[in-house]
Amino acid sequence: MTPPEGILFTTLERRILAMKIMTSLLFLLFVVQPVQAQSVWFGSDLSLLSIEGEASVVIEDLDNSIELISRTSDGGAWIYLSENTSLQRISASGDIAFSVPTETGLAAMAVDAAGAVWATRPGMNDVIRIAPSSFELSSYVVSGVPHGITVDGLGRVWVTCSYSNEVQILSTTGEILQTIPVGFFPTGISATHDFGVWVAEKQGLRRLDSAGNSVWSDVAGIFPIGVTTDTSGRGWFTCQVSHQVVVVSDLGIDMIVDVPARPLGVAAHVDGSVSVLSRLGATISRISGTGELLSSYSTSYPTGKGDLSGIQLATVVAPTMDFDEDGITNQAEVFAGTNPFVATQIEFVRGDVDRDGSIALTDALLSMEILFLQQQTDCLEALDVNDDGSLDLADPIRILGYLFLSDSPPESPFPEYGPDPTPQGGFTCNN
Repeated sequence: MTPPEGILFTTLERRILAMKIMTSLLFLLFVVQPVQAQSVWFGSDLSLLSIEGEASVVIEDLDNSIELISRTSDGGAWIYLSENTSLQRISASGDIAFSVPTETGLAAMAVDAAGAVWATRPGMNDVIRIAPSSFELSSYVVSGVPHGITVDGLGRVWVTCSYSNEVQILSTTGEILQTIPVGFFPTGISATHDFGVWVAEKQGLRRLDSAGNSVWSDVAGIFPIGVTTDTSGRGWFTCQVSHQVVVVSDLGIDMIVDVPARPLGVAAHVDGSVSVLSRLGATISRISGTGELLSSYSTSYPTGKGDLSGIQLATVVAPTMDFDEDGITNQAEVFAGTNPFVATQIEFVRGDVDRDGSIALTDALLSMEILFLQQQTDCLEALDVNDDGSLDLADPIRILGYLFLSDSPPESPFPEYGPDPTPQGGFTCNN
């Protein structure tokens, strides 16, 4: 490998220079936070965080704990703060855009295709809707003690009513369209790709079709309470007492996976895996579609129930929409294995931060200026040299190691221009 243009060093001099640069920067590893990509959001220690793999990033520090999270089409979210009973609209970068008082506690919430947020208020036996632009709050009376809520691809709102042992279907204007008797004490509910729902009950699991007919039910785990739909349409139920996740397809129970204590939150990923938040176990576990543990992240009392990743919104609620405006529908992107929240990107060379077509010392220096001195860039993907979904000191170190120590080169696309094989939401690359 030839040295960068204009710089002539012996092999020993290159090694000494690279080691001096890396050593002088090591202290920054523990004080600089990486830039986040589209991932699972959760609450812990009065903060809203993002996690991808085994690394987390603080999005926003808050004054009390988060109970509910529902991601939005722009990569942000609605969050519910339990202690001051308010809903807050958070941008993708963590800015609080708006706050709406809810008067009393919420049990669950969901976002519809128009961007409105729906939530259940058990103490008032009603469902509220907050309009996407005006943030006006409307309320609609339902049956005894509403708990879970989900929106299907037809725009209908499904609500579990725990004390009356019913599921009610509401129109987009809050009118009750149908009341369906179900098993004892229904809680969590998740819409499916064919306009039906998965329902968690205190004593079992249930599948309703689009007409509200019960097409399957069984007993597994102890006290299932949370549920999400994965990209293949299966229901993943979190059982808070038996510390298990029960995975169900249309043919019945596929598998039961043991997880740390008190699993509540659960969220699907584009690749078919699912993340489970275990509060008492202080762990976020990412489980593959076949049941293998992909990663385990330890964090204090992880909170958050709802669509924590946005995949429910993209594939079930709004499958025919195009969130990233790349001409491909959300559902088509997910089935192709790509992220529907990622904006259209051009071809680039990973590690070519100054975008001159080659990798040089100037790229490592510019990368550090962007990370630590707020220098601007029009291609965040080029900075993610190791392609780990975050931007931090490890990226310029990877460039230096490649240039001066013959270490591993940047990840693909490299050394030729090409598209990103593993795109991350929020990591754009423009002309």
